[in-house]
Amino acid sequence: MPESLERIDTETALLLAVRNILRDRLKLTNDECEIELDEEVPETVGESYTAVIPDGVTPGPAQDPSGGVLDEIYAVRVSVIMRNRLLPADKIREMFLYTSNALNRRIEDVRSIIDFQYDVQNMANLLIREGGDTLQGFIEPLRFTSRDDRPRIADPLVFRARTSGSSKAPVGLIRSISFGGARRMRERIQL
Repeated sequence: MPESLERIDTETALLLAVRNILRDRLKLTNDECEIELDEEVPETVGESYTAVIPDGVTPGPAQDPSGGVLDEIYAVRVSVIMRNRLLPADKIREMFLYTSNALNRRIEDVRSIIDFQYDVQNMANLLIREGGDTLQGFIEPLRFTSRDDRPRIADPLVFRARTSGSSKAPVGLIRSISFGGARRMRERIQL
């Protein structure tokens, strides 16, 4: 994804801010954390991958369809995908326990980095201003809203893995955490 965009939209600014801060604080490389539209990981991924995914926009309480204000609330989902360690079939429970523990620790790290942290909001606002948009940036930060009840199985298709066995054989685990409430109010511009 190009880092310099002529005019950056609100959602892209927020996604870039989340991605950049996660990369920085978790010491992730460009190949380990990226903005995605789904939970499929690049073919070159290593043991883990963090996907920053748009999770919707809803009208805020001051939204007035006939007036001059746009009040929008943005949401972002972060999915962490980890490969299982290669162990014999009789050790599968231990494999899931190990991977699940590492996955849960990473999800908790993501929560503490993003939840109600103004760094993300400030970076998104800077990207909006640098992109030539108005000075009206986000007025409320992202907040933790939910996480998956339990880890989900990542089959080989998620990793685009070639296996000689079943295409449903578990090769990893996925868990997502969601954040919402990033509120931006701005003037409605008529084209």
